[in-house]
Amino acid sequence: MASITCTYAVDIAVTPTAEPFFHSHNCTELIFIRSGQGFVCQDDQRIPYHENQLIVYQRGASHADEAECDGMQFCIGVSSSNPSTNI
Repeated sequence: MASITCTYAVDIAVTPTAEPFFHSHNCTELIFIRSGQGFVCQDDQRIPYHENQLIVYQRGASHADEAECDGMQFCIGVSSSNPSTNI
């Protein structure tokens, strides 16, 4: 049986920036949009987000946030004790 571990849980204040910062994580990332709106950028796509949405990125997925206004996001990183488990 695999167990799931929280690798981080943090509130992040986002502000509009000139250039999105692409990055990835060695875990699955869940982002709850507490306030604000903007776009998530992944695989040459810009997908709009807004307050009260949940965004999920699989481990290793390159992504960026393009905020349109000031906002707050709650980010949680989770990983499995079994590397073949896709969470």
